[in-house]
Amino acid sequence: MSASFNLIPFIFILPLLIITRLINGLLGSAVRPAAGGRIADLTSPETRAAGFARFDAGWQMGVVTGPILIGVLLSIFNNNLFIPFLFIALLGISLGFYNFFQMGASDQEFNEEKMESKKKISMFDSRVWPSLLVASFMGLSNAGLVLTSSIFVKDVILTNQTEVYSTVAVGFSIVALASMFSQLVIVQNYRISSLSLIKWGLMIVFLGFLLLSQATSIPGLYLGLMLKGLGMGLTRAGNVTMLSLSVSKSEQGAANGLLNMVFPIGHILVPVVIMPLYIISPEIPYILLSLLAILLIIFILSNQKRYYIVEKI
Repeated sequence: MSASFNLIPFIFILPLLIITRLINGLLGSAVRPAAGGRIADLTSPETRAAGFARFDAGWQMGVVTGPILIGVLLSIFNNNLFIPFLFIALLGISLGFYNFFQMGASDQEFNEEKMESKKKISMFDSRVWPSLLVASFMGLSNAGLVLTSSIFVKDVILTNQTEVYSTVAVGFSIVALASMFSQLVIVQNYRISSLSLIKWGLMIVFLGFLLLSQATSIPGLYLGLMLKGLGMGLTRAGNVTMLSLSVSKSEQGAANGLLNMVFPIGHILVPVVIMPLYIISPEIPYILLSLLAILLIIFILSNQKRYYIVEKI
């Protein structure tokens, strides 16, 4: 906004954007681990998957409603770019204070007890790294899809290039809605073990990417994206629950922090792994991701008695 009205010299705009992004990364990255630790505190082992599923469904709800809300604000305020940023900032502050005041004295006593018994946890801990491996795959697959979807639609699916962005926007809405369905309907209403959620979720992800690699039309594209979202919703709920049940109460926050730490690995690997393969042929990245999903399933089936054993906490 300041740049639009020349309130800040242009030379300072890029450094300020970088600093803003760094602040968001440093502080915002703590939100999901903290929220995940609180969910682990408030749920029993039997209801842990449902709790984490609702949490992730809320995240997906933001993916769906965020662009719509921002569009409405821009329409109301005559495309004033300052308003969406102000709205999001005020909403974040309000939710932060709301959660702070919702935490009662019992929460404070429990947190103090956890702080006294706080333990360090290594990402190479046998209870942790299998879940981090699954999270790394999810990060890679999500980043790969985000960074290739627009050019894939442009190169393979559409002949009318003016519809590329609307087609991709609808596609990502389908991904988010399918993920929400799996978390709010399947996980909430059926008592499925966390390990089964991971295995079946990865199988559906495999089918989704396989269909995407062969898609030549919008219906085929949307079907692949729907399966990908459905599978990812199941996998995320199962994976975070498996990790939570595998560590003690005092390790919940640290474990969730490690899980969120490895997720951005995908954005690091995509430019050097996925994009060169796309240049060779647009369908190869999706074939690779489908093969990685199958390899991950094989790893889990071969090692589930060794690594995927949870403790009741």
